[in-house]
Amino acid sequence: MARTLDFLQKVLDALNKKDETEMLLEVLGYLMKSAWLFTDHIIWFGKIKVITIDTKQWGKNSAWCWLAANSTLAVRDMYKLQQLLHHYQELKRAGDPIPGTHLQEEIRKTKLQLVIDLCDITIPLSSLGYTSKGLGAAGGVVSSVVGGYLVWQKNVGQK
Repeated sequence: MARTLDFLQKVLDALNKKDETEMLLEVLGYLMKSAWLFTDHIIWFGKIKVITIDTKQWGKNSAWCWLAANSTLAVRDMYKLQQLLHHYQELKRAGDPIPGTHLQEEIRKTKLQLVIDLCDITIPLSSLGYTSKGLGAAGGVVSSVVGGYLVWQKNVGQK
C-alpha cells in the first residue's frame, strides 16, 4: 500500500522539472497512478469484507485511472524523446564529433520507457473490454521484460 505514497512522492519530485510540459504530464501521470492504486486498495478492502463496495464498478474506475496514467506518461515519454532528439540534432549540427554520450543514453532509456508505458496501456484496455485479455497479457509481459532489463542495466550492467 505504500506504493501509492511512492507515486505521490514522484509527483512532488516532478514539480522540480524545468520543462513545464514534461512536469505537467508527469504530475498528472503519477497522480493518476496514485489514484489507480488507491482504488485497487479500496477493491481489496471490499474483497476481504472490511468495507462494502461495488467491486465491479470500483474495478472499472481503477482500470480507467490506470489507462489515464499510462496514456499520460506515454505522451510524456514521446514529448521527452522529441526534446532529446532535437537537442541531439543541434549538437550534431554544431559539429560535436560524438554528440552527447550521456544524451544518447538518455534517448535510449526514454525509448525503452515509452515501450513500457505503451505496453502497459494494453492491460487496462483489456480490463475494460476494449482489447483481448491475450493482448493485455502480452503487453504486460513485454513491459515486465523491458522494465527488468532497465533495472538490470541500472544495478548490474553498469558495474
